[in-house]
Amino acid sequence: MSLNLINWMECIWQSDLTPNAKYVSCYLRKFMNQNHDIAWPSITRIQKETGLSRPTVIKYIDELEERQFLRRDKASRASTTYIAMFPKNFEDRLNSLTSKGGLLVKELNRTSKGALPEVVKELYPNKQENITKNKTNEFLSLINDGFDHWWSLYPSSRRKNKKGCLTKFKAKCKKLNEDEIESLVNFISVDIQKRISELDDIKYMPMTEPYLNQERWNDGQ
Repeated sequence: MSLNLINWMECIWQSDLTPNAKYVSCYLRKFMNQNHDIAWPSITRIQKETGLSRPTVIKYIDELEERQFLRRDKASRASTTYIAMFPKNFEDRLNSLTSKGGLLVKELNRTSKGALPEVVKELYPNKQENITKNKTNEFLSLINDGFDHWWSLYPSSRRKNKKGCLTKFKAKCKKLNEDEIESLVNFISVDIQKRISELDDIKYMPMTEPYLNQERWNDGQ
């Protein structure tokens, strides 16, 4: 095995990655064991088993790869392998620790409860500030992902004024918490797919702006 998976997960938990990125990495970790540090579940399977939307899954896999905690190896158009890895600056420090006979997990265990080991402090000196920023960014990302998911499902011929619709969608989500936003997006998704399957002609589908303004997903209630 090319790396210690316990160390890998400890680094991810202690990092300033967004919560969903940590969630996706935890999901991928379940496919890894002492014999290999790779996983190859499809996006569809990840989406189904995590409950996240497809755009959300892709977004946070992108984040893990951009932050160098993960590498994608596309053997074919139908198959992608995810390989656990450490960021380069962390890997250098880890190699130094290992060469002295110590592993990161030992350093983590030596720290007091709630304290960060020096190796993580060096990587994330503004952890609390990052956490606050990430919570705000995560909430905005959830809203943007929800909008993108809704927009992608809507028939292209009935879409209009994407920028204006995004502003209206954000306003409707402003007073909702994360669970309520997820529920709203799921409810809207079901409504759109139901309308498309039942309509004889797509021209009878409401345009995006009135659909949002009038909250047409509540028509059947």
